[in-house]
Amino acid sequence: MRVPIYNMQGEKVDSLDLNKDIFEGEIKRDLLHRIQLAHQKNLRQGTVSTKRRGKRRRKKTLASERYRKGASREHPFTYLGRRRSSFRS
Repeated sequence: MRVPIYNMQGEKVDSLDLNKDIFEGEIKRDLLHRIQLAHQKNLRQGTVSTKRRGKRRRKKTLASERYRKGASREHPFTYLGRRRSSFRS
């Protein structure tokens, strides 16, 4: 495969022989698209900060509140997590 070589003024100066196996293959558009996206993602600065362990707000879980307050938070008709009416069946 011969391709022309042009100078800065746009005049044809020479021609070059290229390897047919490399330059006349089929173009895979999906692969080119994935390469372009990966390149654009790598150009990001990534300077956004994330919250570290000390900056996060502690969430109170329901279980830890029950341990502190005792059994007063349980439902009055509850025994071992089940309602008493479920024992009839």
